[in-house]
Amino acid sequence: MKKLIFLLAGIVLLSGCAEFERVDALLTEKKAATTDVQKFNYLMQVSKGQTYIYEHSSTEPETFESIRDRYFKEAGLTEEPKIVKKDLVYKCFNKKTYPYEDFECVYKFYSKEIDIEKSVNEANDSAARLHQIRMEDAHNIAKTVTEEGGAEFTEVNIGRFCRASSRVVATAYASVVNTYHIYDLEADKIMLLGLTDKAFVRLKKKVTSDKRGIAMVRNNPQDQEIVYEAYDMLCHANPKSYILNYKKIFR
Repeated sequence: MKKLIFLLAGIVLLSGCAEFERVDALLTEKKAATTDVQKFNYLMQVSKGQTYIYEHSSTEPETFESIRDRYFKEAGLTEEPKIVKKDLVYKCFNKKTYPYEDFECVYKFYSKEIDIEKSVNEANDSAARLHQIRMEDAHNIAKTVTEEGGAEFTEVNIGRFCRASSRVVATAYASVVNTYHIYDLEADKIMLLGLTDKAFVRLKKKVTSDKRGIAMVRNNPQDQEIVYEAYDMLCHANPKSYILNYKKIFR
């Protein structure tokens, strides 16, 4: 029995020594780290094999390897992008903190990144669903207009085709200044009875004469919304002149 007790005591003592040596080695590595690559590698080493335990929570403890794998799965990656590595170093590498604090920071960093990726994926899914709905609606409208020999000149149709035309025009401004588009035109082009690429190129040439509008969108791409609102107002006042493909759409 005494031999067993001494053996257990020796094992505990050895494990304590091993942990001390690990921490000492990590502190040495941390002190020597000067580049972002070295700092990132240190944060990986300090987290390797560690388990995060949630205080005052029923959440199950989780290893670093587990949460990192969950991040990769959510982001669809096999390695952290450079910008994520740089952000991790910026937020978690601190010469004044201890290794256990560094691991806690790393764990919480990955946890937050997972939340961000989930939000992005949900937004993308929502945008994809909205795009599909708009595409189906556009195909149905175009089919009805074609089968009936043209659309009726009603307030509903004026509003519908003015909005589509306004989005196309606002995007033409964005294309001229080579900035991102805030509107998805695929459905609008279908609803406007197949507005062609050539027609869009001609439209771009027309909007270049509006120097003020071009400068506005160049300075702030979100001002495509202002272009949209202004064109929509003109379109409602004079649909025949401002609805794109008007003669093809209305009876």
